[in-house]
Parts: sequence; structure tokens; C-alpha cells
Amino acid sequence: MTRHETDPLLDFELFRTRDPLKAQEQAMLITSPHRLQVSGRLADFSAAFQSVQVKPVTVGVVRYGAEITIDRPGFDGSVSALVPISGALSVEQRGREYVATPGRSMVVFSPGHGAMRLRWIPHTVVMALKADTEELSRALHWIAPQAGEQPFRATSPLTTGLGPNSVLGTIHHFAEVFSRFGPNHTMPLPLARHLREQALSTIWLSVPNNHTDVIYSTDQPTSGSRVRQVIDLIATESQAVYTVPDLARAVNVGVRSLELAFRRELDETPLHYLQRVRMERAHEDLRDYDPPRITVTEIAHRWGFGHLGRFAARYRARFGEMPGETLARAGR
Repeated sequence: MTRHETDPLLDFELFRTRDPLKAQEQAMLITSPHRLQVSGRLADFSAAFQSVQVKPVTVGVVRYGAEITIDRPGFDGSVSALVPISGALSVEQRGREYVATPGRSMVVFSPGHGAMRLRWIPHTVVMALKADTEELSRALHWIAPQAGEQPFRATSPLTTGLGPNSVLGTIHHFAEVFSRFGPNHTMPLPLARHLREQALSTIWLSVPNNHTDVIYSTDQPTSGSRVRQVIDLIATESQAVYTVPDLARAVNVGVRSLELAFRRELDETPLHYLQRVRMERAHEDLRDYDPPRITVTEIAHRWGFGHLGRFAARYRARFGEMPGETLARAGR
């Protein structure tokens, strides 16, 4: 295995330490809450993390030099896929043990799984892909618009088959793109959005979960259906372009026929779907832009929300905070 394969994020080191407490504290800045204990010789302990992020997706390379255990309480805020590329990982959950090995399997931390204990053998190297649960739920409606509202839940803490290779491919894609810009340059937002959507799709398609049957169902809108065509048109927007009549004309149906098709296939109107997607895009822009570069008003108008007060009220109802708060946090 080449150095490039094991160190794809060589220039993006988050920390390196021989102190277990510091390793735990630093790791929790990008992972979920946990407790780290050294099972082997304390003198052999070392930890190194490399990481890059396109909010709210994080990819990283994790190394521990000694045998350790990590106790992780139940946590529903994110989904993480951990793929060993050397060594091995074992995870205990509800009295069962699962072992992930290079080239064959990966460990998945998922909402609903409860507490887990993770064991690392010495010198194990893991590549990790982590995504926010709420963002995954929003991405699901791009992949399978007819899916329900239940959050992501992996079928098992261990995934085998082609899934680990798909996750590794996405991590290497992140690493390649970030390496082209380097740690001191900002990636263009359209490219960052592409990476985020790729990562979210990879998790839904590569980890067996509670929506897998729906995602691969033949009952969802097909590429030839008017609803699917409209969904694809809306997905191409980089700002508000289409009205519902525009969309109906684009797929050669009347507005009423399009509304009936949306009701039948998605149980919502095309206007509601259009506004929901644009609100999510506005949320992404507010989260990704730095405040000096753009204002809430500019983003609201970009996505077709002409009345700022109504936009702010709907945004708060959807995301639990005012748009200005999201933008301010992006600049920190």
C-alpha cells in the first residue's frame, strides 16, 4: 500500500499526540461523545487525526498506536462509517461482537443503535466518513422523493460487500479535491456542494438502512415520469429560476396535471416541493458563506423569497434558528 493511499490527507493534520486525554478531547471536536481507554502499554500510545470538512460532512484518517477501547453512548446526531485500511476494528453492541477488517467490511455508528464499545488493535488505520443526521434526511428526498420522514438507521453496526469500497472512493475523492486547493485556500461553493451531495448519497446507497427498500423500489418516480423530470430540473437550479407554470411547460403538461401527478406520487404540491427545496438551498448557502461575502437578504432573494420577514419566520420554523444566526456561525 502506497503512502498516498494511507496518507490521502497528509497536509490536513488536525492533531498528533501521545496523551490519551488530549486525544479524547481533540477527537470529540469532530466525532461523537466517547470515552477512550488504553488497553495496551501506555508508553506505546499515540494518536493522529487528519480531517477535512464540507459542512456538515467530515472525512478523516484516524490512527492509534496502542490497543485501545472507545466507549460510545447512544448518539443520534450523526452517522459515521469507519473503514479499516490496516489492522482491525471490533465493536460490541447489545451483547454481540462484530469485526471489521481491511477490504472486507466497515463499522457504522448510526442513530438508534445505542451504546457501543469499539476496540482498536495496535497500529490500526481507519478512514472515516461522517454526516449530520438531519442533512442525511434532507438528502434522502433527492434520492427517493417518496420516502418517509424516519431518520437514517443502519441495519447493522457492520457493513460488508461493496459498501466499504464506495465509502473509500468518496473519501479519496474528497482528499484529491482538497489537496488541489491546499489547507490555506477556500474551495468554491459549487464544488463543495457537489462533494457534500456525493458523500450523503454514498451513505444512503452504500450502508443498508431503514430506507434501502424504498430507495431501490421500482415504484418511485422513474426517469420518464413528469414528476421525476421536474425534480431533476429543480435540482439543477443555482438560484430561483422556475415557477410552477414554467416547470409544467418544460415537461409538456398543464399546471393542474402536474399538481395531480405530484399529489399522486409524492403527496404534496409542486409549489410546496419547490419552496421546500429552495429553503434547504438557502440554508446551505447561509451555512457555507462567510458573513462579509454575503447577506441574509441576498441569499433570500437568490432563492425567490422576496419578503424577508416571512422568509425568516419560515426558516426558523424549519431549522430552529433565525437565518442571521446560521450565517453568523458560518463565519466563526
